[in-house]
Amino acid sequence: MLVEPLHIPCTLPKYLVSVVYYDPSKISLALLSFYNPPVTSSLFSALGNFLHSLPSTTNLILGGDFNAPHTIWGYAQTLKPGRLLHCLVQECHLTLPNTPGYPTRAGTTSQRPTTPYLTFSRGPLSVQEQVTAENLLSDHFMIHLSTSVSHIPRRRLVTHIDCDAFRTAPASHSFESYENWTSGMAATLSSSSRRARIRHPIQDPDPHFLRLWHRRKRLQRSFRSQPQNTQLASRIAALRDEIVAHCASLEHSRWSALCDNLDSALHSRSTWSLFKSLLGTKPTLAPTLAKALAQGTASDLFNQLASLYPPPSYS
Repeated sequence: MLVEPLHIPCTLPKYLVSVVYYDPSKISLALLSFYNPPVTSSLFSALGNFLHSLPSTTNLILGGDFNAPHTIWGYAQTLKPGRLLHCLVQECHLTLPNTPGYPTRAGTTSQRPTTPYLTFSRGPLSVQEQVTAENLLSDHFMIHLSTSVSHIPRRRLVTHIDCDAFRTAPASHSFESYENWTSGMAATLSSSSRRARIRHPIQDPDPHFLRLWHRRKRLQRSFRSQPQNTQLASRIAALRDEIVAHCASLEHSRWSALCDNLDSALHSRSTWSLFKSLLGTKPTLAPTLAKALAQGTASDLFNQLASLYPPPSYS
């Protein structure tokens, strides 16, 4: 398996993020995330040229915020960006798994829910899309995409032994020989054991944060049935600000707790690995280079380097 970024043309560096997944036994899979600013239609031609440059044997999943109104994917009217995107979909033979009945952006008291987020696929790869009800304090819903690849990550299994059941198991085996005794113990151990997938420890969430989050979800459900209720919309906005403020204080307190734990474990290897990752790679080079380039001209820098390092000797 090999994962590497694709080369993005100079006309799309800020609007397209791509990565390609290579599988030696099967064809490759390219994942593209695209953003089209509102009321903009000049990027679709560059996107089409980029899609045509990809090999035809590459499976493709293209998703993002297109802001291209079209009646096919749930808008009330069709505008120029939507027409251009529809032509691009037909030219590149893309498939749209979106369902117009499930909007990807929540509406307001004056706007209806829309579907700016679209997902397209190309190739024999099957893609399923599900629009979740979570939006992480924004007006855009989270989208869950599922597909099948050849490499399935291995999940580690552990053996759990019920010691009480093992000790209370009846000794129904004859112990005339050592082999009979070991086989009986192995059978009892097997009947008292079970295999389970290992679960990584997950930190318990903050109780106050959960209460605020559940309260916001209840208000959002009420707002879907009363989209013109401005008082309810203001309550949701105030609750969102309260959640953001509480998360900021929670982040500060947990960072302080982490620093206290690191202070008492300076001998640990993981502590210094964290420090190195926070410092970054070669942190002292950036100020030195900035100072050298800011002071003087290029010839002055060359003369300074020539005075520091002796010239090479020629034989």
